[in-house]
Amino acid sequence: MVLTGVKGGSKHIKTKAGSHLNERDLVAQVFKPEPPTQSRLYFPGNPADKNWQSRQQRLHLLAQGAFAGIRNIAVHVKGAWSEHEALEQLAVLSVIARWTDETELRSV
Repeated sequence: MVLTGVKGGSKHIKTKAGSHLNERDLVAQVFKPEPPTQSRLYFPGNPADKNWQSRQQRLHLLAQGAFAGIRNIAVHVKGAWSEHEALEQLAVLSVIARWTDETELRSV
């Protein structure tokens, strides 16, 4: 089964962040937990709080892993997964999309 709509997640993030970056470079930059040097997408809350830092880092790392290990395979390898595996992969991408919806754009 081929995953469809994977590029939509990247477009959603790119539009919300107002970024010119694409795919893995995009998520590596816009979800970085460090203080912004460019516009970034952050969860609401206090960046000095350990729980906030953990949550932001979770999104940052999961998004990078998903774009490297799911998105790239879905786009470049035909028939890479069974239907069950594809649904599992879509669940991961869905979590990233939901967390992205919870973020706010913060500029420098």
